[in-house]
Amino acid sequence: NEYVSVQVEVAVEGDFIDVNTRIQNLGKKVLERVEAMFCLDPGDLHLFPDSGLDRNYLVRDGTATSLGSDRHGSGTPNFSEGTAFDLPMTVLESVDGRWSLGHAFEQTEILGANGSGGGVCIHTRPRFGDLAVGGGATRKGRIYLARGRAEQLFDRLRSDKPFPMASPTARQEKPQHPCLTTP
Repeated sequence: NEYVSVQVEVAVEGDFIDVNTRIQNLGKKVLERVEAMFCLDPGDLHLFPDSGLDRNYLVRDGTATSLGSDRHGSGTPNFSEGTAFDLPMTVLESVDGRWSLGHAFEQTEILGANGSGGGVCIHTRPRFGDLAVGGGATRKGRIYLARGRAEQLFDRLRSDKPFPMASPTARQEKPQHPCLTTP
């Protein structure tokens, strides 16, 4: 549109795809705190679950952790997003445990998944920061569809190092949903 340009370049390599996404401010005002939400859904591949979060993983405190144990403050049992993770990647494991679908982006501060039915998707939300008029930022990412379990894919990301990964910072407490707070 007249305010933002988004360019995506991809390079396919065996069982992964490198993705470079550039966002440029075409408007006349600074765009503050720009972030993107990348949602990856395996579609009709019946190897992956079509609902629930028990096969969605991220690394927390050095261990692959199922998002099925997390609950969003709204009480929705099949949606989870948060800042408590060690690696900027979320993984969906096949129902037979033989395949893993994962994606990661640099500068990601939020990971999550939605398993409400009709397909399970995994999310990354990289930050592009403030974009000056005419300015832009690029974030590197990687998508895997690889043999093996989620833990193996996390090890692979650590080994491949497709982009600089910051050390985990002090985690933010998961905010409680406003409907659940008492005055």
